[in-house]
Amino acid sequence: MFLKLKAVRAPFKDNPKLWRALKLAVGRVAINDGPLNRLNEISRCQPLSPA
Repeated sequence: MFLKLKAVRAPFKDNPKLWRALKLAVGRVAINDGPLNRLNEISRCQPLSPA
């Protein structure tokens, strides 16, 4: 399970500060511990796309 944002349009296109803020804002451990009941493994990398 992952969330994919369309990186080809504003405000995501060419905005590294926004991408960093999103990465820091998402509590991956809290999501896994809470609603997912520790059933998943937290990825150490980000899924890549051609965009």
